[in-house]
Amino acid sequence: MEGQTARHFELILVDDGSQDDTPSVLARLAAAAPFALRVERLATNSGPAAARNAGWQAARAPLIAFTDDDCVPQPEWLAALLRGLEDAEFVQGRTIPDPAQAQRRGPFSHIINIEEEDGYYATCNMAYQHTLLDKLGGFDEAIRYRRDARRPSPVYGEDTDLAWRALETGARGRFEPDALVFHDVWPSTFVARLHKARRVETLPALVRRHPALRAQMYGRWFYQSYHPPALLAAAGTAVMLRRGPWWRRALGLACWLPYADNRMHRQPLWTRRRKQVALLPAALAADLVEVAVLVRASIRERTILL
Repeated sequence: MEGQTARHFELILVDDGSQDDTPSVLARLAAAAPFALRVERLATNSGPAAARNAGWQAARAPLIAFTDDDCVPQPEWLAALLRGLEDAEFVQGRTIPDPAQAQRRGPFSHIINIEEEDGYYATCNMAYQHTLLDKLGGFDEAIRYRRDARRPSPVYGEDTDLAWRALETGARGRFEPDALVFHDVWPSTFVARLHKARRVETLPALVRRHPALRAQMYGRWFYQSYHPPALLAAAGTAVMLRRGPWWRRALGLACWLPYADNRMHRQPLWTRRRKQVALLPAALAADLVEVAVLVRASIRERTILL
């Protein structure tokens, strides 16, 4: 934040109940910072919604900007968000993968790339008027890790929910491309991809709460464009595994073609073409896990999203 062209601001860092040396590290940062820096600490880990609420509620400024600890705001970031809030009540900025981490990007990396208003309003790069946050009551703290599952299940969407509640009250939003943030690139591992797949559990509930959000979905009923061809490829695999004439196996193989096209061209696995082909079965397995998570959540919420 030292490089921001905006000069008059306070920075609030929220420690969400960390159990390591984070408090001492933050204390040293606060003592050495050349601008107003305060640390808010939650006694126990309470999730991103509670942490963000603690941050904006502690702020004295009329305008609130949010980013995350895996992000690097660029020098014009805050100034651009503040300009956007002159004629809007909330603003979304532009987020791209950190160019310095390009070598970490691989077929199963998690990346954030937001070049236009996307309907999800990730809080890695958002700003709100303080009065709007007061009016809405902030983030819904019920949207957090599910503790009733066999294993705690990571979810997201508290930021999406907040922005849509704002829109439903008539608040004005805008996208500000000059408010640029670099976002960390997750290392490419299959386990990390499965972890990401579990995070979509909240989406059917969000669509139920905010029906207009369905317009952001692929074909209104699918979260990603690769989900329909993934289901077709799964059906084709089942056909190929059954005994029968050659043409049945050929038909099953043909069912893979739309999925291969999507994961090699439309939403490609980030690697060389030959490796893309070899990784298609693993990608399909992970994509089907994501669909399965959505199916289970859709049944629970009585709202279909695949």
